[in-house]
Amino acid sequence: MLDLLFLGIALPSFAYLAYRAGDVALRQLRSYQAIPFASGAFAAETGDTYDDHAFAALVGVALGDALGMPRESLPVWLTQLRFGAKPTLRRGILRVLRRRGTISDDTQLTIAVAKAIRDDGSFDAETFERELADWWRIRIGPGRATCASVERLMNGDSAPGDRNSQGNGAAMRVVPLAIAYVDDLEAMLDAVRNSSRPTHADAEAIAGAEVAGRATRLLLRGEPLEVVSLLPRASSENIERWEKLLSAAKELAESGDDGLDELGTTGWVFHTIPSVLYLFWRWPNDFEQGLSALFRAGGDVDTVAALYGALVGASGGMDAFGDLPWQEVQGAGVLQREAGRLAALT
Repeated sequence: MLDLLFLGIALPSFAYLAYRAGDVALRQLRSYQAIPFASGAFAAETGDTYDDHAFAALVGVALGDALGMPRESLPVWLTQLRFGAKPTLRRGILRVLRRRGTISDDTQLTIAVAKAIRDDGSFDAETFERELADWWRIRIGPGRATCASVERLMNGDSAPGDRNSQGNGAAMRVVPLAIAYVDDLEAMLDAVRNSSRPTHADAEAIAGAEVAGRATRLLLRGEPLEVVSLLPRASSENIERWEKLLSAAKELAESGDDGLDELGTTGWVFHTIPSVLYLFWRWPNDFEQGLSALFRAGGDVDTVAALYGALVGASGGMDAFGDLPWQEVQGAGVLQREAGRLAALT
């Protein structure tokens, strides 16, 4: 009787795990087909040009994503044992499924936003919703709120996204908007809100996306990141809270204190955005050092690393990544094409 009971539990469980593994493998294969690894040499120029900084901002998203994804949400002791302390491109835990340099939803959705920006410079919300539906087939490491919202969109529900999620899913994909609207702050903020609402309709999730967009845009313009210039305006109901968190991040960075444990590195937007800015303020010219500190903290390291990489690239151009093998990141060729197209809109 016990043997039958065991089989009755074990067989369905095994079948479910096999189904899940097969589903992940299929999505991973589709991801590699939709966003391929680049082949051959890049024609990217390095130097103090807008094209270079725009490309570097997008590459920074993918590079941080690829370096952080295998470590995401795992115990720090395990990731340090498995991958070491330094940022290096590695395969994931499911080695047979993930190639070196594989990206996750951070970069996938960044590309989706880029494709929704028309050649005339307008942001097309309908195109973005179609891109979200296409992304569903290749989603890697997706967030709960984004998944639930895209499912509703695919089922014909035109209601805005999750009104109760203050996650970082909207913030992680704003870099193309900063590139395209670098000369028009109001246009960028409008596009940030329109790109956020399909999945994250909560005011503070949109506010976090606004802060990330403001920071990237300022650095692309060669301007300093001051707290007052980063604060969200119309979208947030907690301006004082944002000012307090961003000021604390800057003070911790300037003091040289290890601030990530205090600021938090979870997927909550009130953790993610201050931590990203702390890393940039502390290590604006040493991406590897900043990533090493992030990996010691753990948490939602791929998204934090992706946004941090965007700021480093926007500020320092391609030279900011030193010897890190950005050419080996999945989608580098796609990002180069989109960066050139978006930079031409300015």
